[in-house]
Amino acid sequence: MSNYKFMRSGLSESTGSGTGTGPDLEHILVLLTIFSEDAMKLCDVYVTHENRSIVTKNDTVKALQVRAYYGTEFWARPDIQEKIEETTIFLKDLSDKIEGEEINDKKQEQEQNIKLESEIESDSDSSYEDLVLEEAMIYSTNYGYTCSCEICHRMNNIHLYWSSWKPTDQSDKILKDAINKSATI
Repeated sequence: MSNYKFMRSGLSESTGSGTGTGPDLEHILVLLTIFSEDAMKLCDVYVTHENRSIVTKNDTVKALQVRAYYGTEFWARPDIQEKIEETTIFLKDLSDKIEGEEINDKKQEQEQNIKLESEIESDSDSSYEDLVLEEAMIYSTNYGYTCSCEICHRMNNIHLYWSSWKPTDQSDKILKDAINKSATI
């Protein structure tokens, strides 16, 4: 993965530099991909539990806020290292395709596409959904919303904590600033 000119991190506005390249940028992209993917899964669960079929901008912002605010739990998941490795491979393959590198053997290309598709639909998604449902059953308490699981409770109440949250880690500060900016778009 060497050409990320098509992507913008927003780091230049937050840190004064925009010259990140190489392994650091690759690692940041991997982590943001995993973070964003999980936030979208939170949206899906939330909207489903609230008996809706459409994800709104507000749902997306709340999911990003929840994922950032409760980030320690997310990054401590036992499967996180495996997810980082899978995402690194996926993004490298995607980058290779975007850069126009040709694969000589059509059969090899088809096998690679099938492998990528199966990785996207892997058991990690179903095990994550099982974990979410298990969490919903364990932490179920009635808070006056359609659903009372922990995920919905967090989504419905993140506004109580978000504005007063003062991240101490630089990456959390950058993340919070980026989420706040996205909420105003």
